[in-house]
Amino acid sequence: MTNGAAIEAKALGLRTRRERVFHDVDLDVAPGGLVAIAGPNGSGRTSLLLALAGRFPVNQGTLRVAGQDLPRHSRRVQRLASLGYVPGVHEPEPSLTAAEHVTERLLLTGDAPLWPRQRKALARRLLADSAYHGDPDVLGRDLGAYQRQLLCLALATLEQPKLVAVDALDTDVSVDELTSLWDELRKLADTGVTVIAVCREFPDGDVPGGVDQVVTLPAVPADEPETASVLDPNAEAEPLTTTDSPVVPEEGEPS
Repeated sequence: MTNGAAIEAKALGLRTRRERVFHDVDLDVAPGGLVAIAGPNGSGRTSLLLALAGRFPVNQGTLRVAGQDLPRHSRRVQRLASLGYVPGVHEPEPSLTAAEHVTERLLLTGDAPLWPRQRKALARRLLADSAYHGDPDVLGRDLGAYQRQLLCLALATLEQPKLVAVDALDTDVSVDELTSLWDELRKLADTGVTVIAVCREFPDGDVPGGVDQVVTLPAVPADEPETASVLDPNAEAEPLTTTDSPVVPEEGEPS
């Protein structure tokens, strides 16, 4: 059982010079929790996802992941948080096969056997034991949306993370495939890993079983701010006020 990352956020937000990206997000996630972030395009859902994984700065409210204050200790959080599929940030290399992706990740983590034949055998065995059940020899460019998600999830878990962040879960997949993806994320959370997943919406408000919390981000016009809602997953959260805190560099880095 993995000791996952607890997440505590209060009135969390990000505002640039031109717009408010997201704001008033409140979270209290226990290790091994499964959290869904939902919202339309432009609502800041991917920015929030990356912020929770220590890969995007915030400048409003407070955020603590695995006991580490963000953004001050973002590098520490990055070391314990892995990304699943995040378009434009973490996605399969077009010219590598699924098995070669695993081999590459083993080399990066220092867990690859010395001899190429052993590395290849280990990569195929790990892939077969993972959530990915497709062809190990298919190229990244030929993966469908569903298999792409599963491969990136398999790669994320190789690093034995405390937190896994996944984007675009409901993009270009069937209803059955989406149900399967949520099931895989729940299985991962049940091992103790904290899981954050982004989707656009829940049709008819039907939240998948096993989701512990839902953060719904509205599309907010610059002059008409709305408050993000947090569900448990069936009870509405109360609106929160926003407090400001400056972006602070990692300890030992120049400001």
